[in-house]
Amino acid sequence: MLGQGLRLAVINGIGLALLFWAFTKPLLLACGCAPELLPMAIPFVRIVSIGQIFLIALISMGNILRVQGRPMLGLLIMLSSNALNVGLAALAIYGLHWGVTGTAVATAISQAAGCLTVISFVQGKSSVLHIRRAFMKADRAIACSILSLGAPFGLMQLLATMVFLAANHGAGGQAGTRGVAALGVLNTVAMLLIYPPLGVMQAMQPLVGFNKGAGRMDRVRAILVRVLVATLAMGAVFSVLVAVFSGTVAGLFSKNDVELIAMVRRGLPWFVVPITLFGVTGTMAHYFLSVHEPRRAALLLLGRQFVAMPLFVLLPKWLGFYGIYLVGPCADLPFAIVAAALMVRELAKLRGAPGVAKQPALTSATG
Repeated sequence: MLGQGLRLAVINGIGLALLFWAFTKPLLLACGCAPELLPMAIPFVRIVSIGQIFLIALISMGNILRVQGRPMLGLLIMLSSNALNVGLAALAIYGLHWGVTGTAVATAISQAAGCLTVISFVQGKSSVLHIRRAFMKADRAIACSILSLGAPFGLMQLLATMVFLAANHGAGGQAGTRGVAALGVLNTVAMLLIYPPLGVMQAMQPLVGFNKGAGRMDRVRAILVRVLVATLAMGAVFSVLVAVFSGTVAGLFSKNDVELIAMVRRGLPWFVVPITLFGVTGTMAHYFLSVHEPRRAALLLLGRQFVAMPLFVLLPKWLGFYGIYLVGPCADLPFAIVAAALMVRELAKLRGAPGVAKQPALTSATG
């Protein structure tokens, strides 16, 4: 699994890098880049695309650290890589005067450093698993298994890009450049708030997978309940705080543009509603991936994106810029209800399952 995961990560990274190099300009224009910014944006994207090869491998290898009980090491490597990125970017901008190109070089170098650090650990004595050339040869069965479980997340990211483009066009059509900027701020705040519960959901996956394999359905149910409570509580607290202090949060992103601050302040209470709903939808999606049910996970992860795309086009036409604010709640609420129904059924099924399955006797070696 480790060898095939790394192999697929490298193949995907190289393929995406070639894609970005070949279609840099049309991709940037599709994302709403102003033509006068293309001379800076094109080299930036092309250089960063090289670093993405290492970043994708780093994310893949980071999961290996988590299942070996070393999640803090993965976090430390990620933080160190970001700190290196900041330092090198400052050097490139203020010391070497390389401008935007320098920030791209700094990003690619830091991503490569993080990836090589993880690989050095995996190949060291402290790691249970090691990369072996023999296991990196093509293995259709294992590769298909990995891809089937990763497909929902991959498609979600692809659809999220399309949703992003639809949202940019909807916001730009209503309020021009300022509308696109306001949407960017709203999305930034939403992403910052969603990362903590997302981290809890991802940490749940190896625990659920291990205990299900061991037949400990009582533990699986306990883990699922605790994660649901934790993610719902985190989402609710974050949403309430941002809604109450929306003006303060909006002011962090601009000091002079009063109209931009007002647009963000009005939109924040609506944009944080999906954070709470994600506590149910995201937790159940990650749970279904843990128990090898990618279809149910795909329904919860992808359904929202399919609904959001047309809404970002239609609601602004009917309701003006307020339509942008309402897309999230309208797209997320139906799938949160579906996730809640699936949650009730799954908890009932786990409650009726035996607590401990029959286990083979442990030998002295495995013990």
